[in-house]
Amino acid sequence: EFRWEHGQLIFHNEAKDGAPETRLVSTQPLFLDSIQTGEITSDNFSLCFKLRLPRSAERQITIKSSSFFSSNGLSEIAGKGATIHDADMFRRYVREAIDMWHEANDLNTRYDQFGWKNEEHAFLCGNSLYNGASVTPIIGSEEIKLRSQYLGPNKGGSLGRWSRAANTLFTKGCESQSFALLSSFAAPLMRFHTAGEGGAIVSLVSDQSGSGKTTALEAVASVWGRLKGVQLTDDDTKVSKGLTLGVLGNLPCTYDELYNRDPELIRQFVLMFTNGRDKMRGTVDGMLRHSKAEWQTILVLASNNSIVDILSSMDGTDAPAFRLLEFICEIPKEIEKRGDELKRELTASSGYAGDAFLRALLQPDILEFVKQSLPKWTDELWKRTGLRSEHRFWIRTLASVIAAGTVVRHAGILDFSVQRITDWAIEQFQARAPRATVTGTRTAQDTLAAFLAAHISDMLVVPHEWKPRMTMHPLLSPRRSLVVRYELDSGSILILESELRKWLVKMGVNRQGFYEALQAEHIGGTLKRATLGAGTDYASGQTTVVEVNGKHPAMSGVVVDVEKLIPKEPQSTRAERLRMYDAR
Repeated sequence: EFRWEHGQLIFHNEAKDGAPETRLVSTQPLFLDSIQTGEITSDNFSLCFKLRLPRSAERQITIKSSSFFSSNGLSEIAGKGATIHDADMFRRYVREAIDMWHEANDLNTRYDQFGWKNEEHAFLCGNSLYNGASVTPIIGSEEIKLRSQYLGPNKGGSLGRWSRAANTLFTKGCESQSFALLSSFAAPLMRFHTAGEGGAIVSLVSDQSGSGKTTALEAVASVWGRLKGVQLTDDDTKVSKGLTLGVLGNLPCTYDELYNRDPELIRQFVLMFTNGRDKMRGTVDGMLRHSKAEWQTILVLASNNSIVDILSSMDGTDAPAFRLLEFICEIPKEIEKRGDELKRELTASSGYAGDAFLRALLQPDILEFVKQSLPKWTDELWKRTGLRSEHRFWIRTLASVIAAGTVVRHAGILDFSVQRITDWAIEQFQARAPRATVTGTRTAQDTLAAFLAAHISDMLVVPHEWKPRMTMHPLLSPRRSLVVRYELDSGSILILESELRKWLVKMGVNRQGFYEALQAEHIGGTLKRATLGAGTDYASGQTTVVEVNGKHPAMSGVVVDVEKLIPKEPQSTRAERLRMYDAR
């Protein structure tokens, strides 16, 4: 009963009395083109319409099925350009069109994130699905469609033009920019290391303007498209950052000026990114909203201040700092002068490098070679660098850069030495490894020394150990609460175990491992019952304490710091005190 007449959607029905009933539904061609389910949430159905207007290109209108059949459904359609003259008849048309479509077609997939598809044999970038030699258009969610405007080859550009500009960043002295650019190609390969963690962060640091940080970010983005396609900004909220990363999936991401954030927010963002998924949230009806979108990629950020230094201003675990690859960003003067020109050239021909890279990478033999070679390159890097397991993010990133660089050279996209960049990166890693954490190479002795330094105002220093019916005059009295007792002559240090336990939790240190490490070095770490204020006017009952040997060489620095605070005692008074102690 629905028909097209001169491009108009018409409802036509023969009435019982023989007079036909004709009603105008839409003056322009508007029809149901497909029915989609979400890539991540398969029970989320959407209706995809095609609209043809006389003086513009064909439009695609996508609306959730639940929204269309709600009271606001037609107003949402109208807001996207369609004009409906008979609302009831249009709903009837759509219901009948849905029934017809299901009889003749399979459901289409509406893609929700970029990256690997079809069991890692296809890759989605922009509106194009790369599958070996073929590239097919896809239907994407609203966010996919929005981001896709800035992804893919830019009109009027060329791969040769992009390559000439990008090769400039492989000049000697531009190694940090070279590594960042190769990280853009390497981002999709992070998926092949592990699906349990999100990826690594490459941080370019310089407090000088004209150091090439912005040029590096432009180059990273230009591999796949324009900067807006892969960019996070400081104005984005915490929730929107997680959603954006979920959409980008396996494409790289850029972030400028992360250092402007509060250190705790930076720590949370670093952990969220490298964990590979956003946190779950509650709904108003008391249910959980699961974050199903995950990512495995590389984030390249530019900063005036060291992100590792910012994290070092906080107490807590070293884990965030181990997930950062931080490089000082410098650029030769002759290239610095061409910075604006380089950015214009890279942007004008953006997207062509990513297109060529995916066409090469997704050739079955090349993709299989990369998957088989990555574990081998990773093992070789572990042996060559001598790094520890906590540096796994560094090793994964460098292995991915080597693999991506090999494909890029093989495809003729860039002309550079993969070995030179690899040697430079290893040299940087080995130089930074000893100081790349918040607390340096943290040992049990370091943690204990930090605790005693932080509680020096809670320390009672007495001249010797206590014996029954003996009173002592403290050499140093606690100005706050009594947490530590230090017996000067024997060197015994007694620490209130409950306070030490709180400190270890705050610093992210395993308590059992901490005690075992102290015992293995014969520093102490044994538990016993004692009275911290024994022999003095500081009343305290017996409590569980941790005993430490203050005369151990590892504690010499702590002992010196404490003894500096003890008021100087005249020699005669000290001799008399010792004589009385011996007599007792």
